[in-house]
Amino acid sequence: MHTMNRLEARKATLARAVAGGVWGTAVGDALGLPCEGLSPRRIRALFGGVPNEYRFIPGRGMVSDDTEHTVLVWDALAVSAGEGDAFTWRLAGGLRRWTLALPAGVGLATLRAGVRLVFGVPPSRSGVFSAGNGPAMRAAIIGVACAWDDNCDRLRDLVSRSSRLTHTDPKAEYGALAVAICARCFARGEVTPGIVLAEVAGMLPESGAEELQQWLRRILDSLWHEQPTETFAAEHFPAGVSGYINQTIPVALHAALSHPADFRRAVRSAIACGGDTDTIAAITGGIVGASVGTEGIPEEWRHGIYEPTGVLANIGGRSDDFAGAWLVGVSQTVEPVPYLFALFRNALFAVVVLTHGFRRLLPPYGH
Repeated sequence: MHTMNRLEARKATLARAVAGGVWGTAVGDALGLPCEGLSPRRIRALFGGVPNEYRFIPGRGMVSDDTEHTVLVWDALAVSAGEGDAFTWRLAGGLRRWTLALPAGVGLATLRAGVRLVFGVPPSRSGVFSAGNGPAMRAAIIGVACAWDDNCDRLRDLVSRSSRLTHTDPKAEYGALAVAICARCFARGEVTPGIVLAEVAGMLPESGAEELQQWLRRILDSLWHEQPTETFAAEHFPAGVSGYINQTIPVALHAALSHPADFRRAVRSAIACGGDTDTIAAITGGIVGASVGTEGIPEEWRHGIYEPTGVLANIGGRSDDFAGAWLVGVSQTVEPVPYLFALFRNALFAVVVLTHGFRRLLPPYGH
């Protein structure tokens, strides 16, 4: 009876963290998307500061590849039950379908890897050498799912498999590992910066991750001096944070660790840094969401996302089933989004992206 009660408690905690992590990723992505590629100054000029509501379409937001990849990883975890080879093949199949649906605004390395998968290149050789954000933006859900494993072996293996499908530069994998470990800690309620950063540092190799290790020390020093995330980013990346993994990860981790119990402040501070705002905010939101759950994410932000495929609602509604099956190692059945539905959604998304692109050419430009 005691074992059964403990399993039920863990199932409820995992379900809450999974739903919060996925919705946190989606909300951060949708809020940050209109500001993507803009400097902090341009964000202030166009929006009067970081938007507190969705600006992608009137009163509503849409998600980009950051959330879509998180959903693909969730799908692969559910179907594979965490078994490595099954996870790889399911995620590869998902990336293949995703590429064929012609997504807009995709990173070049991810697109190239997806095309290679479409043309029959096996998952072991589909990745390209890049230190972009692709692996990191879909890593938080792996950390949440593996949060209650006895060790981090499975987490490390799944992060590596997910990363190398698209990016073979070890820096991309180390960045994704940092996100997964941070999300693991937050899902377990461990949010003290020194403890979290020490756990991240302990998972990174001694050789090859020196740059990221240096950033972890800078983050801790900045947090110790109570430096706001916006100030931390402006000090190092004044024009905005690029898509390079060792720029995005430091800012996202800083934002999450600065506001571990305040989703709104964490995500908005990430967006205020400018640059690759949708990815920074998506990673930040996925980490903090794992701690605060869906109840800690503003309701108007969750309900304001326009996602015609229904995948977010599906994951939220199935979080209990996912957690129960995952904890006992049982594979689940997940039906992919119909191709024509995904194609229609991506066409609509592309039109809105182009509209925003034209709007950015117009004043005000800031001073």
